Amino acid sequence: MPDIFSAIDVNFPRFDGGESIDDKVFRISDYLYMLVGELGHTLRNLDFGKNMNNSAVGKIHALIDGPINLKLENKDKGLSMSFDLTADGLDLLVSNDKYDLTRFTVRADGIVSSVTNVAGDSSSARQNAGGFSWFVDSRGSSSSFTLSDDMASLDVGSSSFSLSDNMASLDVGASRFTLSDGKASLYVGSSSFTLTGDSASLVANRLSFDGVITFTNIKAVQTKSVISGGTVTCATLQSISNTTAVLVNNGRMEVYTGGESSPGKLAGGLCYDTEGNSSAGDSRNRLFLYTNSGTALKIQTFGANMSIEAEGGWVYAMGNWSFHSATVVGLPEPEPVIVVDPEGGKK
Repeated sequence: MPDIFSAIDVNFPRFDGGESIDDKVFRISDYLYMLVGELGHTLRNLDFGKNMNNSAVGKIHALIDGPINLKLENKDKGLSMSFDLTADGLDLLVSNDKYDLTRFTVRADGIVSSVTNVAGDSSSARQNAGGFSWFVDSRGSSSSFTLSDDMASLDVGSSSFSLSDNMASLDVGASRFTLSDGKASLYVGSSSFTLTGDSASLVANRLSFDGVITFTNIKAVQTKSVISGGTVTCATLQSISNTTAVLVNNGRMEVYTGGESSPGKLAGGLCYDTEGNSSAGDSRNRLFLYTNSGTALKIQTFGANMSIEAEGGWVYAMGNWSFHSATVVGLPEPEPVIVVDPEGGKK
């Protein structure tokens, strides 16, 4: 079969008048068959420089050089699509009669896509040379994810997580946890816990421990309170109830009335001092059990003996003595022996 139009001209059927009708129909049919085949080959292989005229080429150039705007609709199904292609970029919009809408935009500096519905829910994604971000907003609750060259973050409602080159953090409401090179911190309201390679710090308005707590190798530091094994070292140790306060301070144990809500007067205490008057009954160096502010002192046993011993010394009783409902053994009647001066021999 010829493959150029010149062959069509050469093989155009010619008749000299002596051909039969059937012969003429056959020759014309053969020519038409060749013409259809050559036309199909030409249309499948259009070329600007060989088989297309300049006018058609100019129209196609004008169409390609200008914006391309397409719009398709299916009214029966309530669907529509618009496509816009310009030198600025590409815009694609697809919607339906239920107000669902999808948009896709391409520009030189990035890509943006979004999807919305009639309820106001939406999601969108953005991508550029610096990273990627994704957002979801559904019925008042929002989430987002962002990824860049030096950071990644995820936000879901009031919670968030972020990760960078040298730090990670997690936030949940009023709580926050951070982790960096050599340091971890946990914050909950006004309380915090910080851990480093060689130290730990716990800050809180109140601490509660339940079970067995063991401290090992705890050392005293200046005036801070320290627990070391079974020893508590501090400037002041307090035990306070609603009515009484017991303080251990500067070698003295003191008892106060009133307690925590209303600190009162000194009721008494126990201490070692060197403030005695050096008399026979009041040595300078002494372990001193005392009361104050009219507070009575009671020493009592139940079902057992009580002894007061002074080996190598004397027991001094000063002031008024009274025995009630008791049997006194070893004291002469009617008065007890009073020792004035053990060194001088006067009794």
